Amino acid sequence: MRSTDGSWRFLPMIPHAYAATPAAGIPWEIGGRLVTVLCDLVLVLLVGRLARPGQEAMRRFQHACSPLAVMVAAVHGQVEPVSLMFLAGAYLMARTDRGLAAGVLFGLALSAKSRPIILLPVILLMLSGRRHGVAALLASGTVPLLFFVTLPLTAGTPFSRLPEVLAMLRRVRPIVGEWGRTAWLTGGNRSLEPAYATFGQVPIYSVLAAVFWLWRRADPIDLTTAMLLGFMVVTPRLGAQYLLWFVPFLVARPPRWGQHALGACAIWAGLGYVFLAQFDHASWGYHHSWWAMSSILVIALLILAMPWKHRVSSHSRAQQKARLLASASVTTAS
Repeated sequence: MRSTDGSWRFLPMIPHAYAATPAAGIPWEIGGRLVTVLCDLVLVLLVGRLARPGQEAMRRFQHACSPLAVMVAAVHGQVEPVSLMFLAGAYLMARTDRGLAAGVLFGLALSAKSRPIILLPVILLMLSGRRHGVAALLASGTVPLLFFVTLPLTAGTPFSRLPEVLAMLRRVRPIVGEWGRTAWLTGGNRSLEPAYATFGQVPIYSVLAAVFWLWRRADPIDLTTAMLLGFMVVTPRLGAQYLLWFVPFLVARPPRWGQHALGACAIWAGLGYVFLAQFDHASWGYHHSWWAMSSILVIALLILAMPWKHRVSSHSRAQQKARLLASASVTTAS
């Protein structure tokens, strides 16, 4: 790693996976997307496992046919499907109270992309008992740490430059103007605005904390959907590929406006991936302006698509009803 400017802000797991395909004689045009497509196929199966009972096949089919997932995995070749595959696996392990396995898979998700870190409280909430929670927490931190400390062996990075690499991984690139309010502030033009990006962290953390509190008794999938949608609503910077983050969870347990939101995201991202790609630089800038500013309409649907009517899970409702019946019985007996 010669410079942090323009370098990938990933731990070496992803570069190693990408490097394996050219080493096997597969052209980069194919190999660069082979990893993401294979992970998305596995994710299709996992979405069925996350779905409500009796809806597994339908939800697998819906995610397999999701235009947004196809564009991100097969057209753009972004790493989101890799991280989401491990993240969904972590949820399934946490659901069965396998703290260590959930932590390892969550750590692999973090090693592919740092975004899952906001969902660590959900994983810990799913686990019963302090022992499982501690095991998951330690494992989720150990896996990315191992990728980091072995950089001198796997990537040839000198030990003296590890602090520089860590700073690069933590740095947020202040590219705004493609999504939501910052698109309107910049007139739909991509711009380096550190102030917008830095101040934007305040509403992100505030909204995440509020959503976690409001949906704390919901099914973990609904809680996750609410947190990811809340993040997308207030984030000051966004690439079209980031919209994929909530798709597996929204597909697994779709709320009332879920399908409308998925359709709007697919259309908006498709305009970016397909329509804008045909123009030269000058024309691209003109069309990019209205495309970025139109994201405010997508955000409105994301707000509607939050699982407002599922803030309490059926299990929690059953427990509450049982407590009320027990209290009533005691009162009658008295």
